[in-house]
Amino acid sequence: MRIFSLGNPSPPDTSFAFFARRLWEAWRKRRAEAGPLLEECRERLHLKTEPRTDKEPTPSCSDVKGTFPSAWRAAQLGRMGEDEMGRCVEALGRDGSLGPEQRRTLWTKLRRSYGPVKALRPDQILELGCIVTEMNERELQEANLTDLGTVAHLGTLTGWSPKKMRAAAVSFLRRGRRKVEELGEAELASLGNLLCGFTSSEIRRLDPYNLSLAVLFLRELDLPCTEQQAEALTSRLYSPLGFGPISNWGSEVFTEIGTLAVALPDMVLSALVREQIEGLTPAAIALIPPDKLAVVFSVTQLSWLSQEQASAVTQDQWAELGSEQKQALVHALYEGEVIQEHRGRNRATPEWSIDSLSVCVLHLCCLLCHLL
Repeated sequence: MRIFSLGNPSPPDTSFAFFARRLWEAWRKRRAEAGPLLEECRERLHLKTEPRTDKEPTPSCSDVKGTFPSAWRAAQLGRMGEDEMGRCVEALGRDGSLGPEQRRTLWTKLRRSYGPVKALRPDQILELGCIVTEMNERELQEANLTDLGTVAHLGTLTGWSPKKMRAAAVSFLRRGRRKVEELGEAELASLGNLLCGFTSSEIRRLDPYNLSLAVLFLRELDLPCTEQQAEALTSRLYSPLGFGPISNWGSEVFTEIGTLAVALPDMVLSALVREQIEGLTPAAIALIPPDKLAVVFSVTQLSWLSQEQASAVTQDQWAELGSEQKQALVHALYEGEVIQEHRGRNRATPEWSIDSLSVCVLHLCCLLCHLL
């Protein structure tokens, strides 16, 4: 039984569908913190007691736009008509929660209506959004990736495989008749995650000055590079034409490079002084591999962390720390407050906001679905 149908002009704006759409808009920025809850809601939004059979509803474009697009299973999306799906491509492509199977199903169907990939216009690539990551390597090499606006969008996507990132990076260079060492600040910033499509040797040829200017646009990314690629990238930053020797860096440089600091050599991180430690962003601290964090940061260095930095330490990182390191981290975390055992990131009493309230309402929403 379907709980609602947005194709019907009734019910009015107080309907559950309208509420769900507004809730999604308010909450989507923090969906990663309540992933399991969303999965539960996805199940209850579409099926109450029916098993997964061919009787599952086929969504209309209105359904997709009015709910979580990723809530519909790949089989359901695959049964949508081409015209119906074509009317809401942009809504589908904007949902970063779509899984690989869902994206693959969508691209398999949309490929026929879009025609040859080499003929796609920049605006068509943009409206496909995250669905682009399901193009195969040959299609990515044929795609026209000369427009920096298009490339900047692709560089924000996270569903790339290493081979596809390579294909997209090669296409960007070949079609734009560019050389790695000639890439400017705007091009490096636009590539984003696609920088990991370059080989380690190619990354070492990047202009260090232009890269040092581009880091402001890369500093919050969790680049999907290999360890070798990441080390090659940071090596360009501490070259003479970049930021210079790390021993001369102040806290402002570490803040400026953000998450790129994660790939600095272990010996470098172990030698950081207090001013430099203070410049590490919480996002960078959270991305340091647990075993690396336990090895590179001494008890003294951990005691220098601010409350915000200490709260970024994840549960996995905490588990790898020694007893003295944990004690130093707890002191940094509570800064004179009543000390409690640290359990990892996001365990402190949360501050109520529109986002946290949305998650709670979403939970009540699921309970309502269960009772209906």
